[in-house]
Amino acid sequence: MNTHYKTLWMGNIEPWMTLSFLTSILNELNIFPQRIILKNPSNKRGCAFLEFNTKKQAEYILNNFNGKKINNLQLKFNRVRTLEEKYLAQKIAKFTVSIH
Repeated sequence: MNTHYKTLWMGNIEPWMTLSFLTSILNELNIFPQRIILKNPSNKRGCAFLEFNTKKQAEYILNNFNGKKINNLQLKFNRVRTLEEKYLAQKIAKFTVSIH
């Protein structure tokens, strides 16, 4: 896991879910992010970004809670790449040759 991965994306956020609801669900699992950014459109599923103090905390959540169910909510987590990492990935992909 890259040293920049202290932030996780969380999917499966329903339109009715509030920040306090999401926080209570995470607290039930002893997940305490430093910051939560909720992107929740009113008519479709949204997502949240959970920022942790350390890479180790984010890695632990990703490895131990991704796919788990709590209160009929299936937790979905993924890593968030920095802009620098996205740029490098695009640059590398541009010059990658596949051999069949």
